[in-house]
Amino acid sequence: MNVDNVVIVNPPGIKELVYGVIRGEDGSTRFLIENFDCEFRRLREEGRLGELRERLFTKAWDIGQTSFTRISVEKNTQIGEVALFTSQSFEFSGESEVCPEDPVLRPVTEGAKRILDYARNLVLELVEKLQD
Repeated sequence: MNVDNVVIVNPPGIKELVYGVIRGEDGSTRFLIENFDCEFRRLREEGRLGELRERLFTKAWDIGQTSFTRISVEKNTQIGEVALFTSQSFEFSGESEVCPEDPVLRPVTEGAKRILDYARNLVLELVEKLQD
């Protein structure tokens, strides 16, 4: 599975969120993978992140040449045309790793859920602007 970008977003008032981005042939975002922290750490350790691009609240790396053997995900929600998944585990360079779930992604109050929904929409907006 090819992931095109790793994006770290730090919206005001919310802890750092790490996403994998899979784009369609036209360059638009098709899938966002939340809880991409484990994959990010592995790519960083192996020196496969490439050039860092920074924008307001965002750090991004193009990793389109990097292929994961497997990423196990759970479908979370849909934001317009973009499917949002949560990473559970992955296999890369012959090694498997289970990713602990980030408790921020399972809000227990209505207020926390609204904040997370706001963050997800902000992430999608910022990821789309990376193409500009």
